[in-house]
Amino acid sequence: MENTKESIAGIKTFLNRCRAEAQNISRDPVIRLWNSVEIEKYTSVLDDLGINHRELLKAANDYQKTAGAMLRAVITRENELENLEADLRLGTLSVKDTAAMTAKLQHDCRELQPLQATIRKYAAILFGTATAIQEKLSLHTLIPLARAEAAKSARHREMFEEGFKVYRLVTPDSNFLGQDVTIDDYRAKAEQLEAKFRKLELPRIPELGKIIIMYQIDTCLAVFKDIHSFLGSVTHSLRGEIKKIDAISAAIDELRSKPFSEILSSLPKEGKRLHKSINEFFYKSSYMKETENVALLLYNLKTLYEALRYSYLPHIAKATKEPKSRLNPQIIAFEHGHGYFKGLKGIIRRFKIAFLSTEASESLNEEILAQKIFIALTTCPDYYCCGNKEPARIPAFAFIDGIIGNFRKPYPYEDIFLLTKNAIDAYGSLIERDFSVFQTEPRPEIDGEENALSSIMAPEVILGRLMVKIESRIDHLRSLQPQN
Repeated sequence: MENTKESIAGIKTFLNRCRAEAQNISRDPVIRLWNSVEIEKYTSVLDDLGINHRELLKAANDYQKTAGAMLRAVITRENELENLEADLRLGTLSVKDTAAMTAKLQHDCRELQPLQATIRKYAAILFGTATAIQEKLSLHTLIPLARAEAAKSARHREMFEEGFKVYRLVTPDSNFLGQDVTIDDYRAKAEQLEAKFRKLELPRIPELGKIIIMYQIDTCLAVFKDIHSFLGSVTHSLRGEIKKIDAISAAIDELRSKPFSEILSSLPKEGKRLHKSINEFFYKSSYMKETENVALLLYNLKTLYEALRYSYLPHIAKATKEPKSRLNPQIIAFEHGHGYFKGLKGIIRRFKIAFLSTEASESLNEEILAQKIFIALTTCPDYYCCGNKEPARIPAFAFIDGIIGNFRKPYPYEDIFLLTKNAIDAYGSLIERDFSVFQTEPRPEIDGEENALSSIMAPEVILGRLMVKIESRIDHLRSLQPQN
């Protein structure tokens, strides 16, 4: 008898739980709101939120019917349970019959478990979706609605897709980006490359070589400045369009605090606003082509950096020390020193120097002259041949006077001054040409950098051509005048 009472108590508890769950799903104010929602209208939005709209539609259509079936089954079993309890009080049932009827009720209750599981599933879907709409709603949610609005016209569809590309170019919202490269990505890449150029360490080479190489590096640093200026101008030019998108985003933020049914009913209106606002970016679609130029420019700069660091700088360091290399300043110094005393003019110069030699003037011969020129080549603080052959690029050539100032004036001082200038010109031209024609094989990535801007490299890199490409592309970038 004790076992029978425990079984009946368990049956009663289970039926009470089933009744409560069936009534709760039918009475819950959030779930009941689904009765007024046309789910089919929002399938794209729901899919974008990661919600299975088919499961949601079935739950919304069937939850009341399932709850009703559950309540009817519960009532039937509750009546059977009441009859069993009445018979037990009257003592009209045998122990065997009581056990049989109790077992039947337990079996019938187990048959309710699938309905109970379905009700719980529907409640989870309906309530969970309502919560997800409020929590996950964002500007990104409206894109399918805006795209559907644009699809009504072939012209608007084209405008929307092109405008959306431009928007993705300037938006900081990562939900829109995917594999797209944004203005911020270009800016970050430029900053990283610029920092690497600034950290380049030149090897121990003649000062004139350093000046010429630094001229190329400074040219690149100026390019980075123009890249940042251009990227800033693009963002500035689109500030009006961005402001309208921000207003829609703010409206979405306000909607989150409202019931999900009101949120859904407001989405078509906001989707139309977003469609119209995205279309306005279409009129700035030229920026897509212009930023592709930035991508190519950054790729060229990256290639130049790697060529300098891993190929050219080691090359120039070695070449300026090799005994027979034309880039060794001792070779140029010897040639100019020897040439000054060569031939008939050289003989005349030797006689003039010997005749004018006094204690007040420094002695002069081929070795001394070559040494003076060598000192000039290795300590020259500027190089007037870097794009401008005006002597003014070396202020009064004061550093040459510091080297040859002890020679008699005007002769041989003026001759030696001009000879030293010519030696600087000749040696500088050699280094410029060496840089220009230097060819290096592109090297693979070894520092773990992600090359997001390009994965294709030319079969060879000629530094002069590469600099021409960089200067040509930055000239084009400088010529652009974004509309404000």
